[in-house]
Amino acid sequence: MTKLSDLPLEVKAAIFGKPLVQNIDQIKTSVSEGFGSSPKAPYNEFSNASTLSDANNHFVSVNNDTLYSQVMMDLSAGPVVLEIPEINNRYYVFQLVDAWTNNFGYLGQRTLGERVASLSLLKVTK
Repeated sequence: MTKLSDLPLEVKAAIFGKPLVQNIDQIKTSVSEGFGSSPKAPYNEFSNASTLSDANNHFVSVNNDTLYSQVMMDLSAGPVVLEIPEINNRYYVFQLVDAWTNNFGYLGQRTLGERVASLSLLKVTK
């Protein structure tokens, strides 16, 4: 097996960049056309699916008994505040995913319980 460090630079760049390029394409599609039963929505606004998914939905690991909402966040102009209302007796989770499709957080019953939460999402700078 070849070590990553032994690969040519252009191969390393492709491995690193492919998830980002594919995700940016998906983001643009979600904002301009919508995805599945989720209508298009501008950046920083939720898009809420109107029907359950079925076999024709080609989203990764989608549940067919769950209505999905999604928001494509643009943090370039500053923080985005996510307000989570009190949610009683219902499962919910907000999955936080970076531009490379890495999950960096889950907000839901396990982490917040049923209480109200207000979170500021900030752009990472180095």
